[in-house]
Amino acid sequence: FPPVIRSLTRKLRELRAANAARRWHVRLHGGAATSTDRLRHRAWLDASPANREAYAAVDRAAERLDEARSLFTAAEIDRLL
Repeated sequence: FPPVIRSLTRKLRELRAANAARRWHVRLHGGAATSTDRLRHRAWLDASPANREAYAAVDRAAERLDEARSLFTAAEIDRLL
């Protein structure tokens, strides 16, 4: 395939992995994750380096948000939004 097609295909895979990583993060941190969910998540991570990279990026972003949230009171956050 021409380089542009390979590049677009790679970008599409990255976007799909990022979307799936966000869904996994919400599922696992939403308070209702089951042991089956955790096993399926592990299988998804093991299926591709792109999946692991995407989930790590989502996890880092969530950590940064938690850190930022800790700097403000709930009332201050409400005013900012």
